[in-house]
Amino acid sequence: MVRGQVTGIDGLSGADPLAVAVLHANAEVLRAVDSNPLLKGQGATVCAVRAFERWITIVHVGDCRVGRYRDGGFTWLTEDHSLLAEMRMSDMPAEEIEEKANFASNILMRAVGIQEPLCVDVSYHPTAPGDVYLLCSDGLSRHVEPSRISELLSVHSQRLQTCCAALLEASEQAGGHDNATVILLGMRA
Repeated sequence: MVRGQVTGIDGLSGADPLAVAVLHANAEVLRAVDSNPLLKGQGATVCAVRAFERWITIVHVGDCRVGRYRDGGFTWLTEDHSLLAEMRMSDMPAEEIEEKANFASNILMRAVGIQEPLCVDVSYHPTAPGDVYLLCSDGLSRHVEPSRISELLSVHSQRLQTCCAALLEASEQAGGHDNATVILLGMRA
């Protein structure tokens, strides 16, 4: 796996086209805000995957996530760009983080349409036959534990449409109060 970041639109020759697309979207949203001040402060999160025969590219901004199910186990491949995530990476005491968790999880540090320049996370991952990649909004990732996601993927990984429905149902049953979006991408065996 290789990780990096792409920031700003200037000098992007050679940058990953998926990351460049996110940066162009950011510029377009900011132009819309300039022409309509009522839009100020509204942003969007994005995660996207570009699949090739033996590897994938992931781009990510905000608190949507990408994860991978492989050989019976599930792993998140992206980290949220939220205040809570930054607090967890800091030296802040765990008790203080837990006190502020509900508040801090809703504050995004990066989002499309909020600032220029925007920093887009880009990562490249080798794939294996049978991998299943999950792209989801925080409506799923905040409410359903990775172990439950793994369990549902193990049961339904051969029927991705059924698995999407099961993941959405799990989010709702877990008290999901946010909209949940789920996309699954299976790599052929």
